[in-house]
Amino acid sequence: MLILREYREADIPLLVDYLNDLRVRQYLTSAIPDPYKERDAEFWVKKGSKEHIIRAIEFNGQYVGDIGAFLGRLETP
Repeated sequence: MLILREYREADIPLLVDYLNDLRVRQYLTSAIPDPYKERDAEFWVKKGSKEHIIRAIEFNGQYVGDIGAFLGRLETP
């Protein structure tokens, strides 16, 4: 089952793993710290993800990614 939900502290280890994987990073904004550290994930889970419309994606009980909508621009030309 696919669920969109708020982030949980339990998501932090997988979030760090995913965001340090070059196969994932190549599709993401350069605004994400590199390397992505546990403290970055802790900030994201507790505060950063609440600043926009962002939800964690859970599939069969496991965090697998996220989806969001942002007002404004994240990149500059």
